[in-house]
Amino acid sequence: MQWKRKLRVVVRWASGQFGLAESNSAPDGVTLSALPGPGSTAGRWTPEELFLGALAGSVTTTFHELAGNTCLAYADLEIDIQSVIERAKAGDVPCFRTLVVRPTVTVTRQEDREQALDLLERVRTSCPISRALASAPRFEPQVEVSTFIHGLTSRRREARRGGAHLLSAASR
Repeated sequence: MQWKRKLRVVVRWASGQFGLAESNSAPDGVTLSALPGPGSTAGRWTPEELFLGALAGSVTTTFHELAGNTCLAYADLEIDIQSVIERAKAGDVPCFRTLVVRPTVTVTRQEDREQALDLLERVRTSCPISRALASAPRFEPQVEVSTFIHGLTSRRREARRGGAHLLSAASR
């Protein structure tokens, strides 16, 4: 059976301290900050932590689906993901150097142990986010020029009003 779903997330860096990630499938946005250091806001998720959370969530839901398809009853599932982000030398861009996924499944019967282990191995090749790590994203950068009006650009203000044209001829 063919299945397809389009997903979209928009992040707006609303100020110098934090941004807001929004999805049309969730009623609430997620506030995020830069990695701890100058310009970051304490108590907010970073994009890197959201990435790890997305990977853990995808591993969880993939395992749950595979377990349901094979009628494996399990009592608990915990996904522990640890990563190291570092700069090789001063001036380099921070990169994920390690990414370790440690899923732990609790089953109530000894005879389910091998099946659970087999499903965990299948998750590695079935998890959509884990599979996405093997492909580089296609970047399509854009630059917009607009005047800043009371916290919103005129282009965004018109778009929110539902205007047919986003920029007037005078502001182009």
